[in-house]
Amino acid sequence: MLTKAPLQGYLLEEALARLLRNSGYRLLSHTGDDRAELTTSQDGSLAVRGRGARHQVDVLGQFAFTPAFSLPVRMFLEAKSYNERCGLSIVRNAHGVVRDINQNFALPELRNPASSDHGTARPRRRYHYVYVLFSTSGFTKDAQRFALAHQISLVDLSGESFKWLRDRIGTAADLLYTISTQNGITKFPVSWLRAVLRNELKTAEISEPSDISTNAPQFTAVALPVVEGFAHKLTEKLNGGQGVAGSNPVVPTSVYAGRRPFPLRGGSGLDVFSGPCECIVRAGFRPSRARQGARCLNSPSVAGPW
Repeated sequence: MLTKAPLQGYLLEEALARLLRNSGYRLLSHTGDDRAELTTSQDGSLAVRGRGARHQVDVLGQFAFTPAFSLPVRMFLEAKSYNERCGLSIVRNAHGVVRDINQNFALPELRNPASSDHGTARPRRRYHYVYVLFSTSGFTKDAQRFALAHQISLVDLSGESFKWLRDRIGTAADLLYTISTQNGITKFPVSWLRAVLRNELKTAEISEPSDISTNAPQFTAVALPVVEGFAHKLTEKLNGGQGVAGSNPVVPTSVYAGRRPFPLRGGSGLDVFSGPCECIVRAGFRPSRARQGARCLNSPSVAGPW
């Protein structure tokens, strides 16, 4: 049976997907968005083809702007809602996934196996995949050092600026957990939850699964108002002109090769990473006030609406 922590993670990922969309990313939700790169995993969820394996992805966005002479950027977004700080194993997994996918490059079949002639067919379009990990409890020192060395972006959501988001997610997760327990749910319908949230948050148009794979037919009737209410409150907050963090927004900052990323401003966007990040970020803290692990490293230039 699903526990509260994964439920909070699912809700957080979908909330961040909304912020991702507002920051210039298009959410990829179907294999039809790119049949060459995207496929499905064994449980039917979206996956990206790697050189050695398929990698399941919950939130994948493609940046709308491609710098000259560069590859289009696609971002894996993963959120963790733990009681303890995220450790090295989680960041190491992110590095392995994105490395395997970025190495998956295929040329057309050889016209003549004895030569290097590929004919007139063009190679498959390539993308540069990056990985960002969000955590409501922060990251260990080892995880930070490894992420910095291998350009995995970390965003710490444990600061006061994101308390409103953590509180809303915690309340919704508690209610959904209680409802599932009362209805004797043995398998929580995660695909249904994501479909409802993406339709309500306008991050993607997804048909709700006709079979939500639960043993309690009345579950959705009780759970739907909770999910819709969470989406409504989140949308109301983001559309209120107060940005991510309230009346004085301080959003996660990013550094891309020592310069500002594509500057998307004005409201409910998250100033997320348009490329490999060279910093460790603690969301909700300005660099000048960073003291305990809340710092940007190895770059003089920090982007953010200060």
